[in-house]
Amino acid sequence: MSAGIGVAARIAALDAASWDRASGSTVALDRGLLAAMETADRLAPERRYFLHADGEARVAAAASLRRSPTAARPLDSLLYGRAAGLMCRLGGSAAPVLLLGPDLGYDATLYGSAPPESAAALRAVLHETCAAIEAEARRESAAVCISRVVPQACPLLAAVLEERGYGWTLERPTTWLATDWTDADGYFRQLATHHPGHAREVRREIRRFEASGGRLERLPSSAVPAQAVGVLLEQHHHRKNAESLGLTADFVALLGTRMRDDLQVYLLGPVDAPTGAALLLRRGHHGCVALVGLDRSRPLPDLAYFNLTYYGPARDAPALGLQRLDFGPGMVEMKLRRGCQLAHPRLFYRAPTSFGRTWRRGTLALHRRWFARKFRRLRDRSGEP
Repeated sequence: MSAGIGVAARIAALDAASWDRASGSTVALDRGLLAAMETADRLAPERRYFLHADGEARVAAAASLRRSPTAARPLDSLLYGRAAGLMCRLGGSAAPVLLLGPDLGYDATLYGSAPPESAAALRAVLHETCAAIEAEARRESAAVCISRVVPQACPLLAAVLEERGYGWTLERPTTWLATDWTDADGYFRQLATHHPGHAREVRREIRRFEASGGRLERLPSSAVPAQAVGVLLEQHHHRKNAESLGLTADFVALLGTRMRDDLQVYLLGPVDAPTGAALLLRRGHHGCVALVGLDRSRPLPDLAYFNLTYYGPARDAPALGLQRLDFGPGMVEMKLRRGCQLAHPRLFYRAPTSFGRTWRRGTLALHRRWFARKFRRLRDRSGEP
């Protein structure tokens, strides 16, 4: 059945149609996004792509990994929180690591697809793809870290990773919105069905935004002031996280060139001097608000953040052909009040030695129990076990 695994350092070297079929609607595996990040990512310019498909690509898997001095950051930050920097200096980092995680957005970058009747074949393909990734890691005496795995998105993946000896823990809950309405007012109708008070609150917040001078525009990539948007996003990220995005100054322009109209940019204020920007990445019926920037040194309208990053995309979902919008972690309760649902992603880690795997599985299990208690109320709310 197998036609083997294709491995490449550039996404353009793999068959485009087979990659698209294998990776489904996963935004993080969009070829345009990956091609742009090969040039734009200053921290992880070295990459590997894995494509495993049968002759008709009915059973397939696709994966993207990055090498980087910061590749261990997702796990270190999860385990140690604000003490991650200190623990790394003391030798407690999970590095060296080959990271399979999204450049932008909230998807896993290992995905498999198959018809329902081909579950056994898909399990085998996922095992073979993981074996190829692990062989790459062994050559470098590195661990493998796979973040943002949501079992509902690829049900067999979590099981396969556990079978292969990966330890795992929970990541912060993320939010998503089902956008299956047919017109711009559909969001309000859906919200009112379940939470009439919340729908009235949202309408008030939009009116308040507009009354305070708020003006929001959605531009296709070809019309975006790319340099100004890049500055807003970089400054906002640095202010919130005390670190750089690690992207080149022209990364918004690169995204526009590669993703074309699958990159939509929301701007706040005048187009030639925006005070806010948000990037919406789209792949098929799936979209995500990936980055946001607000210039708080200049006057902003009331409730600028939610109008820019949430109400604008929700309103435009029908025009963009979107059935789902991912909004990521952060301000979860506020997003739930506005109609979002929860996802509970997992992070998987496989150390390069048997002792390391045993030890890490133990530490990750302890962390998993702590995180399960920390977010128990949210997990109960979404029906998660």
